[in-house]
Amino acid sequence: MDIRKRSVKGLPALVAKPIIQQVADHLREHILSGRFAANSRLPSNRELAVHLSIPRSTVNAAVSLLAREGWLRSLHGSGTYVRERPPQLRTIASYFYGDGLCAPEARFYRALQQQLQSRIEAAGKQWSVWTDPRPTD
Repeated sequence: MDIRKRSVKGLPALVAKPIIQQVADHLREHILSGRFAANSRLPSNRELAVHLSIPRSTVNAAVSLLAREGWLRSLHGSGTYVRERPPQLRTIASYFYGDGLCAPEARFYRALQQQLQSRIEAAGKQWSVWTDPRPTD
């Protein structure tokens, strides 16, 4: 894994992050900010490599990563395009009946909630819990 102690030209300094990930993050930020709009064509991998002063193979790997994640699509002979972003998940809800998470038999649901919370927070999203005050009947 290629890890550099300095940042790639034009990218923020990230000490222990692989160059491929730095480039992918940089392109993803451009997509999210609208600099690369949905259905727009990205600069060629050669142009990106020259602009960032990195090998073209590194750009190829970063673009492939973003394509696997669903951010980009490549059309042979035409270029790489930004995919339309599907609506993002904004809320996850789970309903617990009876005594809910306080019941002794709710160990599975508490463990499920803890796993969901840790994965959502690891993805950089916020986690909130609400209780439903309505009676169960």
